[in-house]
Amino acid sequence: MLGDATVGTGCEVTSVPAEALLYREVPPPVDLATHIACLWTQTVRTDEPYVHRVLPDGCIDIIWYAGSLHVAGTDTGPFLARLVPGLRIAAVRFRPGMAPGVLGIPADVLRDDRVALAEIWGSDADRLSDQIAASDQRTATRILARGVGRRLRAASVPRTQSPPPSVSLCGGGWTYASSPSTSG
Repeated sequence: MLGDATVGTGCEVTSVPAEALLYREVPPPVDLATHIACLWTQTVRTDEPYVHRVLPDGCIDIIWYAGSLHVAGTDTGPFLARLVPGLRIAAVRFRPGMAPGVLGIPADVLRDDRVALAEIWGSDADRLSDQIAASDQRTATRILARGVGRRLRAASVPRTQSPPPSVSLCGGGWTYASSPSTSG
């Protein structure tokens, strides 16, 4: 996320500095790089809720926020996300075309939609969400990546190809190897 976000209630509009949003992308674990473009986190450090415009990127994300996991399908237009102070988000972004094999549903079913992951994965999503809720953000993305890895292995989705080139899907920040280790 670059620059400032705009906040407004009625006619009053203020600016939210980018540093108040604490958005960070990091590369995925090497063994998942053919399917996952990046892991990302965001913490909202504003005094008031605001609406963030999410632009289409051709990717599907699994996003943990407000205590549960959701799948954000590919968008054909901007999506307006209402973010509240203190909101903590952890997510994985799939490379284009890679999510259906992990999720077990076609991508077009998710187009322009947000779906609770529990509707797709059932109780596995609830268990994963509980683990994430009990962790810090960096650990949360690792837990989420491990959950995706388990689903890949269970689905026998091939992971032998080289990852497609990333077009600014992953940024800098802490590296997966340097993040805290967890069990589970």
